[in-house]
Amino acid sequence: MRKWMDARVHPPKPITHATVQHSMGCAFLRRGSEVRIGTFGEWSNMEGTASIELTFEIPRSIDVRTDESLYGPKSEAAEQEALWWMRHRPDASDYWFAAAVPREGWSVIRASDAK
Repeated sequence: MRKWMDARVHPPKPITHATVQHSMGCAFLRRGSEVRIGTFGEWSNMEGTASIELTFEIPRSIDVRTDESLYGPKSEAAEQEALWWMRHRPDASDYWFAAAVPREGWSVIRASDAK
């Protein structure tokens, strides 16, 4: 999982390297025999973007399909309702332009989970 931010924004609080690393990620959701993997925490506006690049090693015997609804700022894995709260947390020492949590029902995949 590679995460990066290219921005010329002026947020009200700092955006540190640690904020970038901890505010974006990927999550999975099981639907019957299907496993959906999506991203959360990505954002894009006229002043920049924050994105994730995922690489998977999957056996040829597994059917893999891509779906644009699973990545980017409007990913179905991203918690959209948390946007206001994540931007306006009074106790936060940093700032982020998107919800840094997956949608309810989705489980975070941590880099340490990948072997």
